[in-house]
Amino acid sequence: MSISMPDLPISGTTVTADEVFQLAAKYGLSLSDIEVQDFTVLLSGLNHYAKAMMALPDYFPAVNYDLYPRTGIHRPEGEAREQGAWACKATVKATTPRSRTLQDRTVALKDNVALAGVPFATRVLDAGATILGKAACGSIRMPAANCGIVGLKPTWGLVPYTGIISLESTLDHVGPMAKTVLDCAKLLEAIAGADGIDDRQPHNHLPGTVKYIDAVEQQLAVQEQQPLKGIKIGVLEEGFQDPLTDPNVANASRSAIQGLKSLGGEVKSVSISLHQDSGMLWQMICPMSGTQEGLLGAPYGRKQLLFPERAEKIGPQLSQRAFDALGPGGQNIYLRGLFLRDNYGAGLHARCTNFVRKLTEAYDTAFQELDVLVMPTIVFPPIKLRTPGTYLGPLQALSRAISMTKNTASFNLTGHPALSLPVGFVPAQDNVMVKLLTGLQIVGRKFEDLLCLKVAAAWEKAYDWKKL
Repeated sequence: MSISMPDLPISGTTVTADEVFQLAAKYGLSLSDIEVQDFTVLLSGLNHYAKAMMALPDYFPAVNYDLYPRTGIHRPEGEAREQGAWACKATVKATTPRSRTLQDRTVALKDNVALAGVPFATRVLDAGATILGKAACGSIRMPAANCGIVGLKPTWGLVPYTGIISLESTLDHVGPMAKTVLDCAKLLEAIAGADGIDDRQPHNHLPGTVKYIDAVEQQLAVQEQQPLKGIKIGVLEEGFQDPLTDPNVANASRSAIQGLKSLGGEVKSVSISLHQDSGMLWQMICPMSGTQEGLLGAPYGRKQLLFPERAEKIGPQLSQRAFDALGPGGQNIYLRGLFLRDNYGAGLHARCTNFVRKLTEAYDTAFQELDVLVMPTIVFPPIKLRTPGTYLGPLQALSRAISMTKNTASFNLTGHPALSLPVGFVPAQDNVMVKLLTGLQIVGRKFEDLLCLKVAAAWEKAYDWKKL
């Protein structure tokens, strides 16, 4: 690489020969005396620039507090947290919104989503919504399936991830959760499109040009008995084959699929054997990259809005206090990441990345003959919350959720759009008298999120899941 150095030595930036020698020795390198002398000059010049950069004020998106005023900012305590649902509360509303797309709608951001000046949040406000704070939640499809709402994980890169604390850039998605398919479409239309900051976004998807609302409304207005005529629907066999699949959940999904067939959908069974291996890939890619990028706040090689202070406070490794604050899920990611890094290195991550492409191609091959794939969102009913104040060790805590991501993580890896639609109630596994919610997952081709919404809208209009 080319170099550039200050014309004169700058006080406080000189790197000594001993520092160069120790740096080389730390990483198993041996330098000659001449090389040590040369690198003292080269690294001193670099050190000057690094110190100068650290002294500059950071560059964040500008915030217009007159256009987007905030009131009532606070962290709820006790019962006001609603069993831990709220991380913070506020009322944020645009004084002069640009559209009425989300008029009279209230929105909560996930607790890892920044608000001030972030394009994603600004688009929500410009569409007329009121942001009420941040919810301590996770995922999109899993809570949607468990709570009886619609959740759409959009195509990877469709919605900007700018200003959101990342777990792993190739896996991260942000998308809408709402009571109905139409509300999901409205929120997606408001937030979709490139923002010029997030490097995972296609530049030809400009904000305001990606439309969903009209087409979904037209789908809902169709009076035909078979509004899905001509839509080819593949029932993914492997999506029902996990050993922990609850038969009641499987039956609810198959009943919903039969409903799609009654609406004119051309339903056929399809096998994609690599779907079974997606969990293995997820278990390795997520911690290997997620430890560095998500937990240590150091996503090298990406063009994004980053948070330098977060990375500086965390440092090169987690402190005991930071590790203890994570909880079993975060601790598991961190220790898995360290274990895989120390025992297998970058070669394992590279191999996994290549196999993700193979998995993607397997789904894409199926989509050459199919329009959507369907399967249960989660293969068992919601699990019972642990009693407050009780301690569960990492293995016991994490075992409660084994196979929960069996059918969802695959499409985090590949980036296909995937929607969870509520399709009825099933008995709880520990008490058949308790009825819990379940969802059907509808997966589409990349950037054909609209088709997932239309299929879901047709079923939602025809069937009242609250009575199933």
